[in-house]
Amino acid sequence: MMMWGCQDEIGTSACLALPALYSPQGDISCQWPTAELCLSTCGQCHLVEAARKCSSFPSECSGASSSTNMGPPNFCSSGGGAAAADDDDGGGAGEDHVNWAEWFTAITSASNGRFRILNRETPWVAEYPNFLNDAEVDELIRISVQEVYRDEDEYPNHIRDVSVTNCDSIRCMTEPFINELYGRVSDMVGFGPNSFESMEFIHYGPGQHYRWHADEYSWKYPPKKVDPVTVLSGPRVLTMFFYLSDVTEGGETAFAGPDATGMTRRLAVTPRKGKMILWANMKDDWRVSEPAAVHSAIPVRKGQKIAATLWIHSSGFRIPELYAGRQCHARYN
Repeated sequence: MMMWGCQDEIGTSACLALPALYSPQGDISCQWPTAELCLSTCGQCHLVEAARKCSSFPSECSGASSSTNMGPPNFCSSGGGAAAADDDDGGGAGEDHVNWAEWFTAITSASNGRFRILNRETPWVAEYPNFLNDAEVDELIRISVQEVYRDEDEYPNHIRDVSVTNCDSIRCMTEPFINELYGRVSDMVGFGPNSFESMEFIHYGPGQHYRWHADEYSWKYPPKKVDPVTVLSGPRVLTMFFYLSDVTEGGETAFAGPDATGMTRRLAVTPRKGKMILWANMKDDWRVSEPAAVHSAIPVRKGQKIAATLWIHSSGFRIPELYAGRQCHARYN
C-alpha cells in the first residue's frame, strides 16, 4: 500500500516506461536521480515517512558499497546527519571521526593508478585525469545547454561571476547518462546517489571567477538553528568537480591552505577536459568544516571554463530536501 504523501511524481505508468529508471545491466534497483520522480515505484515511501517524522534510517548513512570494498565512512553518530527512525533518542551506531587519509588512499588505490592523491595534507584532494571521455563530456555539455544557463545572482559579481544551471528538471533527471554517472560516482565513493545534491553546471567566460569560499558553509555544530534537511542529511562532506573543457589561460581551482584566506595557497588544479577532482570539506572530526578546503575559481584570462559539481552529503539528501518537516530539530545525546 502506498503511504500517505508518497507517490510517483510523474505517475506510475510513466515511471515504468522510463528507460533511465533501471540500470541497463538488468539491476532491479532504481537509478538516481530518476528514482526521485518515482518514489512509490522505487520503494522509497518508508524514507518519505521517516523524513516527515524528522528521522531517517541507519542505512541512509552508509549508502552503497564502495568499489574499494571499504565502504564509505560511517556518519551515523547522533546529531550528525540521520536521526535513526527506530531510535527515539536519535542516536546511531556511527563514529565521530573519519580517517580521510585512509579513505582517500583506499579509493585511489583501487583505480590502478588512474586516480591519484594530489595533496597528502589538508585539504585532501584527489585527481582522476580521464574520468570522462570526450563523448561523455559532450553529452554533459549538451544536457547543460538544454537546461539553459542563467547568470548566478546569489552573490554580487565581485564575489561570484558565473553562469549556472542545475539538473533538477524532469528532463534532466531522466537523462540516461546522468543516471549512469550518478551510479558510477556512487560505486567509486561508496555513498548512495540519493546523498548527492542536484548536479550544478557552471560556465565561466573571460574575467569570470568565484572568490575564496567554502562548499560547506551552512553546517554549524552544535547548531542553534538548523534547517530540517541539514538535521537529516548532515554536511556536504565531499565535493566532486568535473572539468568539461580545457582553459587556454587561468581558471584553476585553488585551495587556500590552513589559514583559509588564500594567503598560504597550498594547491591549484589546472582545468583539463574530462578530469575529475574530489576533495573533503570536513575535518577528520567530520562535524567540523576544514578551513584548508576553502577554495576559489581563479579568473579565466583566455578561453572558457565549463564544469559540473556534485556535492555529497553524509546521509541521504534528496528525500529530506523534499519532505522533511519544518518542525525538525537537531537531536543530541
